[in-house]
Amino acid sequence: MTQKHTQGDWKITHKKGELDNAYWIGIERYHTICKVGYGADDEEYGGAETELANARLIAAAPAMYEALKEVSGMYYSSLNSLPDPERKIIENVRKVLHQAEGK
Repeated sequence: MTQKHTQGDWKITHKKGELDNAYWIGIERYHTICKVGYGADDEEYGGAETELANARLIAAAPAMYEALKEVSGMYYSSLNSLPDPERKIIENVRKVLHQAEGK
């Protein structure tokens, strides 16, 4: 299945203004995929440090998806012959891929 997520290198931009303090994730200046945080200084939810960590995780998602697909493809045909710990790892990788694909 071909993923329909926004293609490209997802980057983080920090925008801090009078009414907005957030990390924006997108592929270019005017193409926003999502915004993380509103009031990044709110310590109740981890503050700016947590919001930046969340933004980094989201920005890395396409690369992680592709890496997991590659690992899954390498081992899927020999899944039943893998030792139990490795088989469980590959099964978990497939589960995460299915989650990302909405299956």
